[in-house]
Amino acid sequence: MPANTRFWHRLLLPGLLGLAALAAGCQPLDHVHDASKTAAADLPATARVAESADAVPTEPAVPAVQPADETPPDPLSAAAFAPEDQERFVIPIPKVALTTYHARSEEPQRIVMPSIALDSQVTPLGIKLGPGGVPLWQTAAFAVGHHEGTAFPGEAGNMVLSGHISSPHEGAVFHNLPNVKVGDAVIVTTSQAPYLYRITDVRTTVPTDVEILNRTTGSVITLITCVPDGVYTHRLVVRGEAV
Repeated sequence: MPANTRFWHRLLLPGLLGLAALAAGCQPLDHVHDASKTAAADLPATARVAESADAVPTEPAVPAVQPADETPPDPLSAAAFAPEDQERFVIPIPKVALTTYHARSEEPQRIVMPSIALDSQVTPLGIKLGPGGVPLWQTAAFAVGHHEGTAFPGEAGNMVLSGHISSPHEGAVFHNLPNVKVGDAVIVTTSQAPYLYRITDVRTTVPTDVEILNRTTGSVITLITCVPDGVYTHRLVVRGEAV
């Protein structure tokens, strides 16, 4: 190359390179080569995972504030409790329910009194209207009757049972009841279990003595029949308590 040509090359080459660099700096960003991306892409997969693990985690984005629900959540709903608490989600029973109500046993089905050789079926008795519209208790034919509304065996209350001492049409199931004594056993059976009572009182009263039907605080049995036999002017009342 001639000497004068080399002189102009040395003079103009730095300026041309500077213009090329300036032109490259004015290109759109999408055409700018990102060396960091290329370097990361060229790394093996294991190296990229390690590099990602070493990166400092960034703070999570704060969620936008949601408008308050107009209807407040039910504090007794299962959704208001954590999953581990939902298995224990039980609404407590009010104390008044524990003292006011109780589970009933089953109605009496059979009565046995060994001391007077009594073994009889027990049937439910309701109210009927007698002469002049007077309400009267029904009577049981060839069986002992359990007065509706009185206690069941084993319950706190007065379980009232009645039967005929003699009747040509309805039998004489309580014919031997006047022979019962204090301390004698009475066994009343339901479909679930037998219940034992001991006689505590034997007395005679008038038909108007309705107090013998009153509810009691303890578990009591009351047996009633008409006396004397064939006259029926009074009532024999035999009372016992649950054992």
